[in-house]
Amino acid sequence: MSLVWDIPVVMADMQVGDSFFIPCVDCPPLRAKIAKLAALGGLKVSIRFCVEGDIQGLRTWREPA
Repeated sequence: MSLVWDIPVVMADMQVGDSFFIPCVDCPPLRAKIAKLAALGGLKVSIRFCVEGDIQGLRTWREPA
């Protein structure tokens, strides 16, 4: 099974305080990609590793600029 995320589209519609969760096994490369895309879009985000419902992944919040 493959899961495709269009992260720039998701982040473009985010308001301050909004978040999204992406399940992942190898999280550091995904964390770097999210941080890079946020920076390119001029967004400030907070990215944290977490486990939700027994599924590990990254939760990303939009922060005030």
